[in-house]
Amino acid sequence: MESAPISVHQFQMHATSMDQSAKQKVFKQLVSFANNLSNAEMKALKRNTTLTNKNREGADIPSDENRPRLYLPGRSDTSDYINAVYMDSFKVKRRYIAAQSPLSGTVQDFLTLIFQENCTVIVSFHDLITDKVGVFYPADNQVLVVKDFEVTTDRKVDKRDNWVLRTLSLKYKKDGREKAVTHIQYTDWPQDSNVPTSPESFIHVIQFVGQRADASSGPIVLHCLDGAKHCGLFCTVSNLLEKMEMEQEVSVVNEVRRVQTRRRKAIANMEQFNFCYECVLQQIGSSNTYSNVGVK
Repeated sequence: MESAPISVHQFQMHATSMDQSAKQKVFKQLVSFANNLSNAEMKALKRNTTLTNKNREGADIPSDENRPRLYLPGRSDTSDYINAVYMDSFKVKRRYIAAQSPLSGTVQDFLTLIFQENCTVIVSFHDLITDKVGVFYPADNQVLVVKDFEVTTDRKVDKRDNWVLRTLSLKYKKDGREKAVTHIQYTDWPQDSNVPTSPESFIHVIQFVGQRADASSGPIVLHCLDGAKHCGLFCTVSNLLEKMEMEQEVSVVNEVRRVQTRRRKAIANMEQFNFCYECVLQQIGSSNTYSNVGVK
């Protein structure tokens, strides 16, 4: 399903004219569309669902079409599976990887993904300790050894209002290669909430992540417990902001649909759907970029 983009000049009027019943109807159509898979995708999804040691209970299970394959030479695990999918941004193909947060037994897989894809930025949406996630970096200025990898954390941790910034160093022991990775932990999204505390905070972290990522490096890795709830909202809002900036138009429906084709459980409730509209309105209201945009 496609929805005609709306100029940013007209978006506020469009958003206020849509009542909740109209939004709910569109949202139900989006969910139905997201679950309409090809036979090949259904077979791959069923096969991947059986990998219970690689998937968190309740996680969004990917098919194989957009899933990264683990191939790093010399790795000890022969399976190429990881619960992750490539996600396009509005400007760049495979700009993101939306990953399930590692289990205790899949930390090496997660680090393999970071290393082989040449990722320089990781975004976490929860605390690794309190949420019992497989830990992939150590306490400050210490070393974590995970099979084929050594991970160290710089002693300098930058704590800001809505995120914590760290620098990780990954070493692949098989050949001695090392790489530096920026780790951003977003702290303004309560774990019992479907959405962040505010659109303003969320937009700020999206912009900050974009500033920290080297355009010539690999994808930005986003991870959350099911691989979809937090990562999907991040990708959707980020794409909306990029399209607004480049083309001065926006379609929430189209961006949600595109993200859901890769992560079916993304934007899985009306609260998140409404939050996408709120972020667009926040950006329009806070920026002078659109003040001189004419009516199309």
